[in-house]
Amino acid sequence: MLRNADSVHSVEKLRQILASRFQKSFELRQLIGLNATIPGERGFSLKGSDLYIPLNVKDAFLGTAVISGGASLDGEQHLQIAQIVRMVLEPTLYREYLERREGNLRILAESPELTTDNLSVFNEPALPGLDEAGGELKKPKLISNLLHLQAHDPQRLKKAALLLHEMTGRWAFVPYADLNHGLHSLEDILRLGALTIHIDGIENLPVYMQEVILEYVSSPRSQEDPLFVTSSPRTLDDLAEAPELLPAFRDEITTNALELDCSPLTEHGLREVLALMFFEAQGRA
Repeated sequence: MLRNADSVHSVEKLRQILASRFQKSFELRQLIGLNATIPGERGFSLKGSDLYIPLNVKDAFLGTAVISGGASLDGEQHLQIAQIVRMVLEPTLYREYLERREGNLRILAESPELTTDNLSVFNEPALPGLDEAGGELKKPKLISNLLHLQAHDPQRLKKAALLLHEMTGRWAFVPYADLNHGLHSLEDILRLGALTIHIDGIENLPVYMQEVILEYVSSPRSQEDPLFVTSSPRTLDDLAEAPELLPAFRDEITTNALELDCSPLTEHGLREVLALMFFEAQGRA
């Protein structure tokens, strides 16, 4: 089901977390009985001795994570596991879903003789990567661990943020809103390890957190440290004058920024632009 090394790494990291924190294992299933995929009020369900966590993004069903023996845990642990599983798996699975969908639509557009009956669907074997003919993108060094994206289309912002996350090879993509209550200091950030934190609506970020992030990026960081990807529909000129942001923080996010409204629409073109803007030159194969 998972098509690349980064996806496999994410799953292995998740297995380690579940085993060390909860002494449980999990299985990722593409197809499963309807009763098990219907979540309860808290977004998961119990069936027999197992915990079932449906994975969905924007009405796309991506699969179900089955936690063996998960029913024996308490309600708070069920919530924690569901959050961790979705945090790790949904971005990876949704990226692959979008890639498959774009590839299918491109094939259909370029080959009028094909019909939708010929298209590969999400649960069938993967099509060859159509955007990989020009050479694979390695995992190069980022120019900064604080990068900013601007676009008026929120879907385009999310897509670019997920693509950037994938290109860095980090193991989880987490919205800042899911972490903000636990982030108060530089030490809190460093403890998170190699994940991507997406801060949408950067102009709403509290001043204290702006100061913490400024402290974080003031020293060189590596692939093993968190990456902050911020985004906003407001233009860079507008943000440069935003009174909600500290002057130093405004300077930092507008220095390493990409205006997506002016960027290519295709995934291949966007990948090239992200590599050019945010990675050191030797990252290309």
